[in-house]
Amino acid sequence: QHKGKRVSVVSTLSTNPPMVADELRRQADQFIDLAHLQEEIGRDPAERAQRE
Repeated sequence: QHKGKRVSVVSTLSTNPPMVADELRRQADQFIDLAHLQEEIGRDPAERAQRE
């Protein structure tokens, strides 16, 4: 960040305890919560192929 770099952190706050440190989340230029992306990039579990 000190050299003009932008930092994005992708994690989730919905687990207990959260998987990302609060300090890291606050330092990032952008924090993306996976829970918010679920509808955009997630798949319907019923549509996934069964593993053998």
